[in-house]
Amino acid sequence: MASLLSFCLVQLSSLLLVRLSRPRDRAEAFLLFFLFMTATIIGGGYVLSFLNHIGDISYWCGMQFCLLVLIGLVVGLKPRFRHLATHRVAFSPLRSLWAWLSSLSIFERATLTPLTLTTIAVGVFNFLAVVFTAPGTWDGLAYHLPRMAYYLQHNNLDFFEANYWAHVVHPKNSTILLMYTYLVSGRNENLTQLVQFTSYWIAVASTYGIARKLGMTTAQALFSSLVLSLLTECVMQAVSMHNDMVVAAFLGITIYCIFAHHETQSLKYLWYSAIAFALGLGVKASFFLIAPIVLLIFVLLVVFNRKVTISDKVRTMSRYIVMTLVACVLFTLPSGYITNYQKFGHILG
Repeated sequence: MASLLSFCLVQLSSLLLVRLSRPRDRAEAFLLFFLFMTATIIGGGYVLSFLNHIGDISYWCGMQFCLLVLIGLVVGLKPRFRHLATHRVAFSPLRSLWAWLSSLSIFERATLTPLTLTTIAVGVFNFLAVVFTAPGTWDGLAYHLPRMAYYLQHNNLDFFEANYWAHVVHPKNSTILLMYTYLVSGRNENLTQLVQFTSYWIAVASTYGIARKLGMTTAQALFSSLVLSLLTECVMQAVSMHNDMVVAAFLGITIYCIFAHHETQSLKYLWYSAIAFALGLGVKASFFLIAPIVLLIFVLLVVFNRKVTISDKVRTMSRYIVMTLVACVLFTLPSGYITNYQKFGHILG
């Protein structure tokens, strides 16, 4: 009962935050829902670790109930937020999908149809693999599941001695997601693979969204996302206990929000991008290698934006840097980088 309540509470909080964000289409709503859900779970994990109750599902319920009440109070006190929360987000009607399908050329239908059907079939088989098979990859058995079990036994994320480096120096954001999935599923180890499986679909959706922001047509963007969905690496990772698809999901959201800010000049997208970047950096240290690419994309979009003045460009870059630093303080530093520096004299251990 507590597991079901906890799951419902985190879904309600994320859904309410998505409504307040007013996404522009279904793909963006999908990405933001994942971002808010993972951010609340990971942030809550660090709070419960500090309280030494990270393995207690009843405390998860209490914390998520408090978060939902807090969001509700903010909504209730602000008339503008009340309007956003109570009015349904207006997306294009589904019947327009049939109009779009009928507008496709024969070549486009012949290309997209087998890709779509194959992606659906692979997704169904992967879901069955998640539900009915136990984690069996080396990384999962060697350190992802063991460190998760250790944290659950001790009810916190504190440092522990081990004879395998990956147990102690890897960032902990993905481990928190695994722990929460394990607890909310009634301690079903098979379903911990849902973290990667869900991240796989988020990476596919973010590819579609980024392609649209780059100016591709709906058919071209769909083709791009379907190609990603059928890459061998992605298909295999989707049912594993690794964390590379989680990194891919957060990277996709980071870049999508940068393009969304370029298109709308709305500051909220800078915050979303900063949070996604910080969460990704707290999943795997190799995200540092991606950081220069993210920064380059952001700088190029800002510098070559002819719609804003030079002072606005400087202000935008300064704000994004500050927002990213704030997000990293909240979601990256607690993931283990500070502990690594204290124990080993280096943030990577």
